Amino acid sequence: MVRAVIFAENLHARVLGNVPVRHVVFTLPKRIRPYFQYDRKLLAIIASAAGVAISKVVTTSLGTDTVPAAVLALHTGSETLGWNPHAHLIVADGGFTKEPTLTPTTTLESVRAPKALCLTHP
Repeated sequence: MVRAVIFAENLHARVLGNVPVRHVVFTLPKRIRPYFQYDRKLLAIIASAAGVAISKVVTTSLGTDTVPAAVLALHTGSETLGWNPHAHLIVADGGFTKEPTLTPTTTLESVRAPKALCLTHP
């Protein structure tokens, strides 16, 4: 727990600054969780899909010249110590341009996970 507090304080002081952020969680349906339990290499898919989904949401609403910013932590357990692979993301509430200025977006408020995950597949 102490390491998590140190990480959070460092993230706030040195990385995030005054940028508004959101906490986003990507999780898997219970039926497919066992596949990830027995083949741990598949866990990278969760991180990749979460990153692609956030990127598509931000670039769709603000334009392709805008880059999202996020910090991702992959977890494999639940509060009851059961197998529950999921990703927690701290996402900037908008996207950055080359200047580096933040362009705010309200799109993240209205996107639900199934819609966001559908954006990751053509």
